[in-house]
Amino acid sequence: MKTEITNIRKSNVGGVLFDFKGANIRKTQDFLTYPIANGDTKLYFQSNKRWMVLDLETKKLTLSKKGSTSWEYIRNGHIEVEVSQEDIETLLDKIRTLSNNGKSFIKVDNSGAKFI
Repeated sequence: MKTEITNIRKSNVGGVLFDFKGANIRKTQDFLTYPIANGDTKLYFQSNKRWMVLDLETKKLTLSKKGSTSWEYIRNGHIEVEVSQEDIETLLDKIRTLSNNGKSFIKVDNSGAKFI
């Protein structure tokens, strides 16, 4: 199954949302980027069913086998997802340009996004 990262867009709280399909996910799932602090070496993403981690140093993407929390990611294990470097760079570029502190009453500090 081909891995797809599509529909990258800004969320109401200042983060970035994207659609992901591939690995052991059959239907497209909507993932939200967690806040990014300056100096972070990993980015965290969550859908309503899965937890995902992108290591910024190796550009490797890992996905929980099952479960949508970091605890389940550790407990149940994770798999490495094959994603093209072009898709990874497109996602990172969109995160750099779209992330800010949000326009809603809920604010997200993404001040580290410009440094990834």
